[in-house]
Amino acid sequence: MKLLCLVKHLLTLLIISSSHVSAANESNTIVLTVMDYPPYHSLSMEQFGPIPRIISAAISLSGYSLELKFVPWNRAIEEAKTGEQVDGIMGVWYSEERTKYFLYSDPVMTNKWSLIKKNGTAIDLASSNYRLGTVRGYYIPESVKNKGYDIELVADDEKNLQKLFSGRIQLTLLDENYLNYLIRVKHHRYKDAFTIIKPPVAMMTQYIAISKKTVDPEQKILVINHGLKKIKSSGTFDKIIKQESINN
Repeated sequence: MKLLCLVKHLLTLLIISSSHVSAANESNTIVLTVMDYPPYHSLSMEQFGPIPRIISAAISLSGYSLELKFVPWNRAIEEAKTGEQVDGIMGVWYSEERTKYFLYSDPVMTNKWSLIKKNGTAIDLASSNYRLGTVRGYYIPESVKNKGYDIELVADDEKNLQKLFSGRIQLTLLDENYLNYLIRVKHHRYKDAFTIIKPPVAMMTQYIAISKKTVDPEQKILVINHGLKKIKSSGTFDKIIKQESINN
């Protein structure tokens, strides 16, 4: 009799446990890793920046909520691949290799990668006789690689701006909106110090990437894409972009 009661108790616990797991997996919350990269997404920005605001507004139309986990870039990618504790990653560029792990949303926003020079510095784009600064791990467009610049790597973009301002490098490679954000918010002394060389050397589209290993990845992509179409047609997307002074 005691054994029968124990078995019934264990079966009850198993059913309760299974229902909790099922409820968690079917939660209408999309959890994404993201790196701190203003003015697109940052812990220091209101509602974490324009892209979180855009995605939150988009998925809310289908009754979903957004949860973000801010971590360094490499960790963001690796955790998103597994689909275990998060569903995917925010603000990722497309690559064929990543399609093994992710489903991509429709385009969210575009990064304009440009060469930056200090005002008063003459740059002949036909010449490769310049020192160019960029950040370790950053994407370097083929057109820049093939120029044969002397490339110097540093830990962050702000260090490159210091070197550019002091004349230790002649060029740096930077997202235009990020440059404008750094000058506007953190480094006022650089106002009118630099020139963005046109046209951009690369236009890189940002996406939301959902892990193929998470629960219902196709459904989550449908929710994101449906919402993006709606908020773009309603004007909400453009309103958020303008509020954050984003040039898209």
